[in-house]
Amino acid sequence: MKSLGLRPRILLTLLVPLALFAPVTVTIVFNAVSSAISAQADARGAALAQQIAAMTVDDLLTGQRFAAERLMQDVVTTQPDVEYAFAIAEDHRVLAHTFKEGFPSDLLLAHTTPRAERPSLVVRIGEREVHDVMAPVVGGLAGHVHVGISTGRATALSRDLLMRLSLIGVGVVLTGVAVTLALSSRVLRRLRRLSDAAEAVGKGNLRARVADVSGDEIGRLSNAFDAMAERLDAARAEREKTFQRLAQSEKLWAVGRLASGVAHEINNPLSGVVHCVESLQKNDRDEAKRRKYYDLVTDGVVRAQRVVRQLLEYSKQHELQPADVDLGVLLARVLELLAPSFEKSAVRLVFDDAPSLPLVRADAHAIEQVFLNLVLNAIDAMPEGGELRVGIEQRGELVVVTVQDEGVGIAPESLGRIFDPFFTTKAGSSGSGLGLSVSMGIVERHGGTIQVESTPGEGAAFEVLLPLSGLGGIEGPTEPE
Repeated sequence: MKSLGLRPRILLTLLVPLALFAPVTVTIVFNAVSSAISAQADARGAALAQQIAAMTVDDLLTGQRFAAERLMQDVVTTQPDVEYAFAIAEDHRVLAHTFKEGFPSDLLLAHTTPRAERPSLVVRIGEREVHDVMAPVVGGLAGHVHVGISTGRATALSRDLLMRLSLIGVGVVLTGVAVTLALSSRVLRRLRRLSDAAEAVGKGNLRARVADVSGDEIGRLSNAFDAMAERLDAARAEREKTFQRLAQSEKLWAVGRLASGVAHEINNPLSGVVHCVESLQKNDRDEAKRRKYYDLVTDGVVRAQRVVRQLLEYSKQHELQPADVDLGVLLARVLELLAPSFEKSAVRLVFDDAPSLPLVRADAHAIEQVFLNLVLNAIDAMPEGGELRVGIEQRGELVVVTVQDEGVGIAPESLGRIFDPFFTTKAGSSGSGLGLSVSMGIVERHGGTIQVESTPGEGAAFEVLLPLSGLGGIEGPTEPE
């Protein structure tokens, strides 16, 4: 029953009671009509039997059989549905009757039993059912007069009436079904529109509307749904703006941390450039030396320019733009950017790359920020240095990136709160408390999730699970603030 649609349920609700009620009603009506016919036949037979008994009493007492039969015949021929009439003595002798071919022996057998308690008896004459009703002649001293009333014509009329009533009932049922189908089609069509809109909203399309202008219950429900979807759409837009502000704030904080790690990456080549320039200022007559120093200056400037360009590229605020992304290449670029931080923190990187992974539909800059936050957190968790394992692999319809450190780990009471905004386990003011919260938001908008396992004193392992189908929560570009 649960798997049936609303229309079959409505039809079953209508037809099942009718299917049960109609036969019962027909049976009750048929029995009532049959009882009425029997009662009317018995009453009519009793009246005729008494009339014949009064008319033939003298003939029966004097033994005038032919005169009695003539009187009986006159009554039988003038009354419709009267099959016969006869008089029988107390010793079961037939005194007179109206049967032209002789008195039926089987009818005589039906009257051998005294019927004082039963003035009416149903007997069969051939294929016909006859109500045999008797009346005493002179209190039974001269016998009893019997009259047979046939109910065939009345029964046929009653059956014809029941047939017409049945046809009317069928017509009423068919009309009811037709009207129910018409009304249910209209109601179901409106409900289907509401259901489609609800399904669209559930999939993230908060601009879906029902637009039902009728004033009935379904119309009011549709208007309430449209109002709810409008509020959800406005709330999502506001949440998107807030999320972008938080993400940009976290990104700029991470850029500040990166700057200290890459300072020597810029300072070393610039120092070499200054040294070469000073040497050329003192003596630039040696062509070979001048050419060598020019190459060193160019190389140093290019190295510094590359580092600065990477920092500027990461610090920019980008529109959320889905594209086909190779996560392995993206992860390698993040690790390259953090190379100075590994060297400065005495962290040994082990990168388990997996070539030929399928592309993922994602926003590259947003996912880059997730990887950067996780790796920076892992470096902070190993103040004395250690091994950081970063891996990427495919699991079914997911691409999984793992960041595992050998740091201090996360306490069990903090494990359930690390993704809360502004919650941090770092001492002092070294953490903003937004990194993991923003990262989780980015991954969830891509239809993925972040899982973490940690044992205090043994480190922590974060897994970023992204579906190959990609951006489930991002519908397209979003303008920055």
